[in-house]
Amino acid sequence: MFKHISHSRLCLIGMLCLLSGILLLEACQRDDSPQSLVIPDGVQVRRVIVNIHKNPDPRAKAAGIRIEAYGIDEGGGATGTAIEPILIPNPAFPLSISMTLYMPPCVYRIVITTLLTRDPERTQSLLIDLCRESSAESLSINIFEEALIGNMVIQAPVSANAGEIIPVSCSAAQISAPDSDTFPLSASLSEQSGQTIEGPIGTNMPVSGSFPDPFPLASPEGARVFRCTITDGRSTPQSVNQTITRILPVSSPVETPEPAITPTLTPIPSPEPNITVTPPAPAPTSAPTSTPTPTPTPTPDPCLVLNEDDSGSGSLRQTLNDAVANGCATITFDSGVSTIGLSGQLLISSGTLTIDGSASGVTVSGNTVTRVFYVNGATVTFQNLTISDGDAFNGGGIYNSSGTVILGSGGMVSNSTSGGGIYNDGGTVTVDGAISGNISGSSGIGIDNDNGTIIVGSGGTVSGNSSNGINNSNGGIVTVNGTVSNNGIGWPGSGIYSTGGTVTVNGTISGNSSNGINNDGGTVILNGTVSGHSFVGITNSTGGGIVTVNGTVSGNSRGGIDNYGGIVTINGTVSGNMALGGGGGIYNASGTVNIGSGGRVINNQAPSGAGGGIYHLSGTVTGATAATVNSNTASSCNNYYNDLTTTCILP
Repeated sequence: MFKHISHSRLCLIGMLCLLSGILLLEACQRDDSPQSLVIPDGVQVRRVIVNIHKNPDPRAKAAGIRIEAYGIDEGGGATGTAIEPILIPNPAFPLSISMTLYMPPCVYRIVITTLLTRDPERTQSLLIDLCRESSAESLSINIFEEALIGNMVIQAPVSANAGEIIPVSCSAAQISAPDSDTFPLSASLSEQSGQTIEGPIGTNMPVSGSFPDPFPLASPEGARVFRCTITDGRSTPQSVNQTITRILPVSSPVETPEPAITPTLTPIPSPEPNITVTPPAPAPTSAPTSTPTPTPTPTPDPCLVLNEDDSGSGSLRQTLNDAVANGCATITFDSGVSTIGLSGQLLISSGTLTIDGSASGVTVSGNTVTRVFYVNGATVTFQNLTISDGDAFNGGGIYNSSGTVILGSGGMVSNSTSGGGIYNDGGTVTVDGAISGNISGSSGIGIDNDNGTIIVGSGGTVSGNSSNGINNSNGGIVTVNGTVSNNGIGWPGSGIYSTGGTVTVNGTISGNSSNGINNDGGTVILNGTVSGHSFVGITNSTGGGIVTVNGTVSGNSRGGIDNYGGIVTINGTVSGNMALGGGGGIYNASGTVNIGSGGRVINNQAPSGAGGGIYHLSGTVTGATAATVNSNTASSCNNYYNDLTTTCILP
């Protein structure tokens, strides 16, 4: 069954070693696996080195790591010899752990569980095919222990009259505090220069109160600033700010009474007789003197951002707060505005609005302390605007909650230090600009789509993010007409990782550091191109996914398509891919592969294995003929290898 495995590759890159019986080959190091081995008869033994990294936050703590592995049959169920789990208390990262696995079976799922000191355990996993792989991919785990609260929002009126008492509350959509009995959460809701309301909250939100105006009635202060802070007394406190307009009273002019006029009585003399009175000649009439008309003072544009302040008159925050009341369809910026730094997120919760930074190339920065924009049910277009340096549990740049977000041409979301670029929670996001450079280990995702709709326009790009370009989950819909490329900077990252829903690619997925598309239970329709990846072009995992290729899968370094239990239909071209083991074009571990009449599997390579075109381990392959599968090369069985019959004959 395993005659196609090349014994010259028994110890490559120090990652995977093959043992004979219970003896290690001299080319491999001694077996330092922490497992207690009882090797069954009739099996081959392989040693896998699993490299484990954690997110770069130095505050994150783990009480332990549990590593498990189990064989996978063609239906996705567990099979083969039971593998003893490995438990490592108080781990220091990075870890490099040796595990011993047995063949058969070929396919194993390795599961890494992180035991945390406060939060529920975190689990990540990967599949490895011992019959094909020559190295084990590194696993990366995220520890979000310090992220207690997500999506904090202060609810307050947009404006208040001077002297007015107003209701203010703070709420959060996500609270992670499973050990709050030991580390109780407390919240404080305060007003700058005013009162503070604080106390324990458990896991209940919101916290609220009535706030009197902290300033004298005649004070010229034009804004009131509120802050909500939540902490458990151990972790870094998390805060959000909200600024509202303070409307000053209008002064009435004081009327000065006119002085009383006392009438003067002049006696009228009696006329003398026989006296003729001649009236004087009229004086010449002079032209009237004209009064100049004063020049009116121009009214400031209420939809123009005048300064780079975080709050107050003329700031972006104030302009957004007043946008609906002022009837703003588009917010623009004065030519002197360049970079606006924030201390709290900007909330947009109603209306349809365009924010256009084209006048001076404006950047709105979260200063690595806060999310930049939170869109709650509104429709917002970001045009010629850079959104940068955000920091949040999800969506460091933009969190879209059931709204519509359009990142127009010239728009960019970049350099978010936590939470990725955009988190789409049930809304619609259209990208005609760029999502790039969001660097936060495995949480540096370009777009995280949770049961929403993502459209990457023909001019849109999702590139250079430290993890996956796009995550799609809970029935989300993703359409890519543009480019998703070069994601996974310093971290394993796929172009698109989908755990359900539908992904349609009409554009290009290329050059990502892991797979082009990793489909785990959803539907993928490729009308465009998937090419140039360090791992597999398209992986159809054990979740029963459906992949239809009408376009091209080419130039991928670890194989064109891997199928682990779903349905793959080829109506397009799978060409120019290479696999270190078998199946340069297509590797069918289980499930169904159908080559349509217009499909082609050509010019693929498996230099160290069998089946340069197709390697058929189990499941069903149909439509593979000399007309559809040809011109491939391998160490044996150039075009097709059937592991079930150990033959090279096309079905």
